[in-house]
Amino acid sequence: MKYRSLIEASAKVGLPILVGLFVVALSPELTFAQEAPPAETGETGLGIEENPIYTRLIEIINFLSIGVSVVASMSVVVASFQYMTSRGDPGATSAAVKRLIQAGTAIILYVFGWGILNWLIPGGILN
Repeated sequence: MKYRSLIEASAKVGLPILVGLFVVALSPELTFAQEAPPAETGETGLGIEENPIYTRLIEIINFLSIGVSVVASMSVVVASFQYMTSRGDPGATSAAVKRLIQAGTAIILYVFGWGILNWLIPGGILN
């Protein structure tokens, strides 16, 4: 029973935080910087979207996002199944809770990392 209340409490607290992080990361209206006017120097250099390093970086980030999503989802499913089949065994229950906490931590850390990358890369990741 101790673990069940811990999971319920973390779900009640963690879900609003996670939703808030997604809203902040995905809303471009929160950037208060004014866009600079285009330079009239006559240069016709490549834009950031045509830069091969930028496009490769975006491909890698998208691939990692898919990988982290799949691995974290599978870890949550395995932890849930492990918790259901523990049958009151304290060792199996604690292992399932530990795996579930680790999966949640991994998701939260990746969301923070993704948000930082979205802030650092000019134009953001989602174009």
